[in-house]
Amino acid sequence: MRPDRILPSITLIIVFLFGCQTIEQHKSIANFNVVGVSKPSNRRIEESSTLKSGGEIRVSAIGDIIPHSNIKKTAEMHNLSVDSVSKNNEGYDYLFERVRDSLKSDITIANFESPIAPLSGNKGQPYIFNAPVSLLRASKKANINVFNIANNHIYDQGISGFKETIDILRKEETSFIGLYREDIPIPLVIEKNGIRVAIFGFTTLLNNQPDYDGLKEYVRRLDLSKDLKYVQSAKSDSDVVIVYIHWGEEYKKEPDKNQNDIAEAIIEAGADVIIGGHPHILQPLYLIPSKDKRVVPVAFSMGNFVSNQSRNYSYPISQTDEGRTRDSAILKFGLKKFSFKDSSFVVVSDLYFVPVWTINNNLFYSKGLENTLEIYPILIDEELRRYEEELKNEKDDKRSRRLMLDIENLNKRKAIIKDTLGEDYFR
Repeated sequence: MRPDRILPSITLIIVFLFGCQTIEQHKSIANFNVVGVSKPSNRRIEESSTLKSGGEIRVSAIGDIIPHSNIKKTAEMHNLSVDSVSKNNEGYDYLFERVRDSLKSDITIANFESPIAPLSGNKGQPYIFNAPVSLLRASKKANINVFNIANNHIYDQGISGFKETIDILRKEETSFIGLYREDIPIPLVIEKNGIRVAIFGFTTLLNNQPDYDGLKEYVRRLDLSKDLKYVQSAKSDSDVVIVYIHWGEEYKKEPDKNQNDIAEAIIEAGADVIIGGHPHILQPLYLIPSKDKRVVPVAFSMGNFVSNQSRNYSYPISQTDEGRTRDSAILKFGLKKFSFKDSSFVVVSDLYFVPVWTINNNLFYSKGLENTLEIYPILIDEELRRYEEELKNEKDDKRSRRLMLDIENLNKRKAIIKDTLGEDYFR
């Protein structure tokens, strides 16, 4: 991407959607507001008898949920059952216990990196996934309510597994994105508090290229020559368009040219927020201006959220980059509606990240040093407070040293996450 298209800091020149009137406002990036306009200050709202504040919704977004074998094993070890009936979704609730409350929003989007095919598929193997229905249910119980299925693993269990996945998603009354119907991408449309949001799921990658003949519904690779017009159409019929896209190169710290070009094309078609995945590590969030003077946040990669990657990372022995597939975040922002005379518009406001780290004791468990496999995401700031409080009261020297190392590691990972995504996007 050309340097002039990436704006790590910006003074927004606001162009209201109802005409050529403008309001210039200098704001810190942590509070930037986009989708064509910026929310005026409270003082200016009060001064205008015609500018009125309307409804608001909150959105959260996270990265990949991947059913690696050790994720399944962690759930199995923490399954709570009575009379052979699980009380915690076969242990998968345990994975989300420490992040559940922070995921609660009006819309919370995740990438579900697997088919769900208990009948037509196999149990899964390295790089070929098959998730249990209980993982989907646990994810929903953890406040995730929109799932992207447009990713490179969607056909891991073949066409029959794909069809079973769609059937299960519908049977479980799950909102999902990424499906094409007769070659038309189908957005999920959510209307709440007077705000209409269209959400698309796209992927540039598929591990398998199935034969679509005879299928009315499927997932295919993004084709800009075909798909942009549907983004444009959704924009004309909605207040906001969000695109969640699977793209890029695995383990690359910066977006590549293809990601940049696709982002620009989707923005010009009308996308107001773009959220990316697939590289398995975090990539920066950039603000990209459109020709119609919107400023669009693009989170190029949200990394992993639930996974077994970097399972042998050990602080302070391992190299820093070895832990990047365990770095993660929750992206949060608001959508707020305003009206002016006979027109209305929505702004993206209060955008920030919550830093997340994946606990993974595989190294100790595999050596017999710990009895239970523990893999789950945590909120770094909450865990730091807990560790620091525990350290104050800890009398055992060995445990104190362990706590100090854990605190050092979490502070280091937090610094890496902030540096990757952008310092200004954290509270």
